[in-house]
Amino acid sequence: MNKKLFFVVILSLCAAASSCARSLSMDPLHFWGNAGVKEDKVRREAYAATHAELTQEQKTKILAGEIWKGMSKDEAIASRGLPHDIWRNFTDNKELEKWIYRYDYYYPENFLVFDRRSLVDWQQGWERRGK
Repeated sequence: MNKKLFFVVILSLCAAASSCARSLSMDPLHFWGNAGVKEDKVRREAYAATHAELTQEQKTKILAGEIWKGMSKDEAIASRGLPHDIWRNFTDNKELEKWIYRYDYYYPENFLVFDRRSLVDWQQGWERRGK
């Protein structure tokens, strides 16, 4: 299964489950309970199974929903899902994207920062972990 077909299948599953292209786990109104956990597991397993170029360590991290410095945007989507917002910055001749995830009402947003190709920084809750 190629990458394009993989994302078409995943988006179709999300659309069928929630009547839009976002999974329930990313909907700020569904942060109580385990809404979307099954979708997350299916998305992660499908990506790991269809990408032979991934190392075993990368597959294990994606299946666990983890992130790491240098991961691609496709790997981040497989691991964490689609972000709620994407902010783009152009500074110091760099193009950076900040992917914002909002998981629940009480905790601050989490974000991932990408350069053109890979993850360079992130913050989870109050703690900055990428650098």
